[in-house]
Amino acid sequence: MEHAYKIDESKQIIFVTITGNVHEKEASVVGILMRMKAIELNYGLLFDFRLSTNHITVGQAYFWFDRYYDAELKKVKTVHLINQSDYHFFEFVQTTSKNRGAKLKVFTNEAEAIEWLGKKE
Repeated sequence: MEHAYKIDESKQIIFVTITGNVHEKEASVVGILMRMKAIELNYGLLFDFRLSTNHITVGQAYFWFDRYYDAELKKVKTVHLINQSDYHFFEFVQTTSKNRGAKLKVFTNEAEAIEWLGKKE
């Protein structure tokens, strides 16, 4: 798994592009680091998974937010931008995150994802 990120100061969003095969260990490290950066800047976070292949299981996803994120990391407003073919897995991630108190939403449309991140709660 590879990742690259850019910070858009005008939109106050950190864009993280994920490529290659996504496994739990590497993804958890990147997730923590990027969430910490988002907290530091008080920005939203967009993970773009459209160029990746998911190898995280539903079981791993179920325990993800309790295993890797404390209450502060869960507060980061986060988007997972995905391909339609991965929708069912990421829909489960979205539901699990909500049940664990994390602010995460799944989108297949980048413009809609950016709009949601820009909305104040």
